Amino acid sequence: MNIAGKAELSGTRLLLKRRGLELRGASPAELLTELTALPGVPVVHAQDFRRGCLKVKLAMLGAAAALYDAGMEPSDRIVLTGYGTDGSRTENLAYFQDYIEHGRDGGRGQLFVGTLPTTPLCEAAIALGLHGPAFYLDTDGRRETLIRDLKLSLADPGTDALLLFEFESETLQVSAVTECGFC
Repeated sequence: MNIAGKAELSGTRLLLKRRGLELRGASPAELLTELTALPGVPVVHAQDFRRGCLKVKLAMLGAAAALYDAGMEPSDRIVLTGYGTDGSRTENLAYFQDYIEHGRDGGRGQLFVGTLPTTPLCEAAIALGLHGPAFYLDTDGRRETLIRDLKLSLADPGTDALLLFEFESETLQVSAVTECGFC
């Protein structure tokens, strides 16, 4: 797998692997300010940043950071693929608990937005103006499932690169992959 750029994120730390650059902030919003202040970072339309859950914020940051680390510009020929085993269980639980506590009309309806595992990917795509396909793959721990789908996505002649999002609890790794090679 040829990884052209990679970003590793938590709520307070952003590491750009190829560039060897580490950014720190007290919140994802501060990390966004630090990242977008760097010359050459893709434009991030972040008007919805504050309302997103942590996964959405990290996905927006991670996508912009991985493209920057790879020296790539946003394009309609970039696929967004999320994988892991959590999907949107955390967000579904928050929505369910809010619904039980406050009822149908008294709860925070915006919690529903995050109940799809593709929401963080799609929010990242919107923020960067990406129009390629986006999907989430629950690998159930099977790497061969992920490899198969990477090969299929990168074999498409309409695909130049793939942003690969690996969610783990409150951290995220986003890799800009340009070819599968031996994967």
